[in-house]
Amino acid sequence: MNFDRNLEFYKLIFDYSLDAILLTTPEGKVHRANDSACKMFDMTEKEIISLGRYGLVDPSDPRLEEAIRYREQYGYVKAELTFLRRNQIPFPAMITSSIFKDKRKKLWSVMIIRDLTESKEIENNLRQAKAENEIMANHDFLTGLLNRRGFMKKVEEMMADVSDSYDFGLLLIDIDYFKEFNDKHGHIKGDCILKDFADYLKQSLIELDALVGRFGGDEFIVFFRNTSEFDLNNIAENIRSKVEHMDFTSETEEINLTISIGVTIFPKGIDIDNDDIISFADANMYRAKKVRNSIYYKKIDITTKDL
Repeated sequence: MNFDRNLEFYKLIFDYSLDAILLTTPEGKVHRANDSACKMFDMTEKEIISLGRYGLVDPSDPRLEEAIRYREQYGYVKAELTFLRRNQIPFPAMITSSIFKDKRKKLWSVMIIRDLTESKEIENNLRQAKAENEIMANHDFLTGLLNRRGFMKKVEEMMADVSDSYDFGLLLIDIDYFKEFNDKHGHIKGDCILKDFADYLKQSLIELDALVGRFGGDEFIVFFRNTSEFDLNNIAENIRSKVEHMDFTSETEEINLTISIGVTIFPKGIDIDNDDIISFADANMYRAKKVRNSIYYKKIDITTKDL
């Protein structure tokens, strides 16, 4: 009586489990498949039995043989494998399997398979959302450039590389009279100008191993990993001169802009934090803005940390 009751109990588990269950022999032959297995593989029980293990599991999955060896050694295994639905459609699944003997000492194995398609999709969506949030957190929405947070994070990574003998360089750029421009033309046109200027900076510096960011408002910042005093000043002057002669054309008129640039250069390995370096560049830019349409350069004094 107890045997019959237990048999009925296990039959209920087999028939109504939401996970796929296969009754197999260790060499890979399938003897029974429950309804959930048929739905999972989109096959009849007869089709599943005829295929056997190697028709249900992706044979190119390198984890398969490893899982079989582990089960042979320890009598059980839990592993993630790639299975195949009808028409060889692959899907990820978690399998738990164990080997046991019946009353006649015959070896059997049971496989419980859980489809991971949905959970993997959720996992991938979360990963993608995290990556997108990371991009949004580190980039300026209007221009697509790194924002202040993203820029300083990247600079710290780049400053860790001190293999070259050249100095680090920094340009802090401000668009002259931009508040007056916004008051005259409106913020929508102002945003267009900021975007156009950002695009110009990216394109003009793309071959110079430079990192470009929007520092806030109408201020932009450029970091050079390897540069010299002569090269950095030439780059700054070239940017200033070209912007002065560029036409930022609207529907009704041609718009000309000028910029002021603070130029800062500092040796690798300098004992100074990034906030101080930015302050030096900002002070240089402030001096340039007193003149407008100019650049101002003064090297950091390592001993006094003063400009």
